[in-house]
Amino acid sequence: MIVLDLATELEAAAHAATTTLTSGLIEALRRFPNSTVSDDDSTLSFAAVYEAALRRSAVLRGRFAVGDPVVLRSRNTIGFLIDLLGYLLAGLRPILTVGTGVSSAQLRHMRERATPDCDFDWSAVALYLASAGSSGGPKLTPRTHTDYALNIWLAARNAELTPYDCYLVSIPAAQNYALACPGILGALLSGSRVALTWATDYEGISAAIARHRATVLPVLATQARPWYAAAAQADSPVRLVQVCGRGVTAADVHALGGLFGATVQHSFGTDAGLLCQSAPSDDLARRAAGIGRLLSERDEFRIVDPDAAGHGWLEVRGPCTVTTYLAAPNVDTTTFTKDGWLRTGDLARAVDERHFVVHAPE
Repeated sequence: MIVLDLATELEAAAHAATTTLTSGLIEALRRFPNSTVSDDDSTLSFAAVYEAALRRSAVLRGRFAVGDPVVLRSRNTIGFLIDLLGYLLAGLRPILTVGTGVSSAQLRHMRERATPDCDFDWSAVALYLASAGSSGGPKLTPRTHTDYALNIWLAARNAELTPYDCYLVSIPAAQNYALACPGILGALLSGSRVALTWATDYEGISAAIARHRATVLPVLATQARPWYAAAAQADSPVRLVQVCGRGVTAADVHALGGLFGATVQHSFGTDAGLLCQSAPSDDLARRAAGIGRLLSERDEFRIVDPDAAGHGWLEVRGPCTVTTYLAAPNVDTTTFTKDGWLRTGDLARAVDERHFVVHAPE
């Protein structure tokens, strides 16, 4: 699924349904052989990354069976990307974790206890996103080749990624936001250069921006707020700052825009597939208000039990939103309704049929 080849969501959805995310990534690495992936220590071309991933996959095939789940811990290095691609090329299902993540014992526990009561094709899973879970213990979010590829295409189109961009990742690479919104994978599929850094402070990230001439920067609101007292970047190459988090405010949007001289895109989403983003073309007032739109034309949301101000519980469903978790049995029954809605646990207010605002915590 090369993002540049698909003009409409209908085309993207049809393509995603008949191929795999892995084959799309292979095609992109071959089509843009001279694009690069960099980290704090080195740079490799897409062609070299592909060759390294092929070698990695050959080793993995000797150790695991096709379809095996294998834990992959987050690292902001080229090696992480080579491992991820190698796992996919070997037909494995990586479990992407940040920090300590999910242990092998926890994984066995979840597999033994999980009793999905929905009609779900587990063979279609491309990878799992691991979460500690706020209740009921750890859980894995299964992302299929079809839903994840469409998720990435929608976000890459919304960010207007091209082969002239450089996507700089300073948040953990295995987080869904850094990986697929549009993330590292969206950059690869767009032919954009990718830069990964361990730096999380303003000085370190500013140096990485200058070194790589980065044009797109995803950040977490909590990560960025300590930067606001710093001097604005002179002649910044950044054209788009993507900021996410349930507590993003108008002050965050204004501060980040001034700091980098860039358009700021507000994002709200979950590992389970919901993705709501403002568009770069939206006016500042809409972006500052945190009013994003559902990216898929087939996404739906509803506000349950709204109060007098219209704030109620947000529920969503759509082609990129999962319908089950790999977790303890009670997790599915409390998270998903019988008619397929995902209970996000967030308070929100509807703006219109395609837009809503999440109520930031006090």
